[in-house]
Amino acid sequence: MNLWLLAAETAEAEAEGGFLEFIAEKNLLNFAIIAGLLFYLGRGILTKLLNDRRQAVENEITEVETRRKQAEAALVEQKKNLAQAESEAVSIRNNALTNAKRVRTQILEQVDREILQMRQDSQRELDSDRARVVAQLRRLTLERTFQKVETDLPAMLNDEAQGRLIDQGLSLLEGRLDRAGQ
Repeated sequence: MNLWLLAAETAEAEAEGGFLEFIAEKNLLNFAIIAGLLFYLGRGILTKLLNDRRQAVENEITEVETRRKQAEAALVEQKKNLAQAESEAVSIRNNALTNAKRVRTQILEQVDREILQMRQDSQRELDSDRARVVAQLRRLTLERTFQKVETDLPAMLNDEAQGRLIDQGLSLLEGRLDRAGQ
């Protein structure tokens, strides 16, 4: 309250005739004592406040520097991890391509083997069917031939033809016996 009063009186004195006259009128000694006390008492508090503030700022700067260094270390680590992951991705991709080529080759070889087996099976079936058809045709031909012979033979075999056939058969037998005896 005294400061307000002093400020008001100072403003009034300036308006009336000057600040120095006011100080001369008022007790200059009281003013000097109050100013000295304020300076003496305020200096310690102000110094302490400024030191505390400076320490807080230094602590914040140290903390920020520590966090920055940690962030830089984490960034370096993450870059290293990224490079390693990229390397692993390339390795996995190369392995996958190699495996895909190997599997493709195996599948193609298996398909080729199966195609060859199918061709062989179908060839065997064709050969079997051909042999069966040929056998049927032979049997049929023989049956028809025997039927024809049975129907045509009595007319073709007269006594003279029978004699010639018997003579030819005997001569063949004699020729074989002669060769066997030698």
